[in-house]
Amino acid sequence: MLFIQNGVPRGIEPSPYPGLGWNHSREIFPNESLCLLLVGKTRTFQCEFCPFTSSKFSTFTRHVKIHNDERPHLCHLCLKGFRTVTLLRNHVNTHTGTRPYKCGDCGMAFVTSGELVRHRRYKHTHEKPFKCSICKYASVEASKLKRHIRSHTGERPFQCCQCTYASKDTYKLKRHMRTHSGECPVHTQVRALCTLR
Repeated sequence: MLFIQNGVPRGIEPSPYPGLGWNHSREIFPNESLCLLLVGKTRTFQCEFCPFTSSKFSTFTRHVKIHNDERPHLCHLCLKGFRTVTLLRNHVNTHTGTRPYKCGDCGMAFVTSGELVRHRRYKHTHEKPFKCSICKYASVEASKLKRHIRSHTGERPFQCCQCTYASKDTYKLKRHMRTHSGECPVHTQVRALCTLR
């Protein structure tokens, strides 16, 4: 049981990482990849490598695995490695054609639960939970919000390796790369109408 006295947890030392709160005993978490923040009575597990937090330890441990290159779970069909058993199971489903996640509204089935959630938002609920804090934009997918935010920040993280061009998304970079290969980036009937950028 954890006791807090004068706002400071007894038996827990301050985190060596500024702003991250308190570490549990090093005997419990010797690798320091877990910091425990105390916000009221809510336990929040904080990743030491990025700003990620979670109130669930299982979600936290799954997240921490993205920071290393270990892929101990191997597919018996193609020997590809995965960080988690769930990722491996989803991958094996692509080999076998198994679609265990079924939509309760229309009966469509999907390989992953994420695909089912995305389907339901696009086709049935029209929910857009990912909202821009700068404007009224909202999206079904977090990745689309991330790309949208670049329109506010001007960030262009996808750099052409052959010139100074940089793009906000991979699609535009791939389209741009065709200008270097001479392939027409716009599907036109007449090649002469193609404008290479």
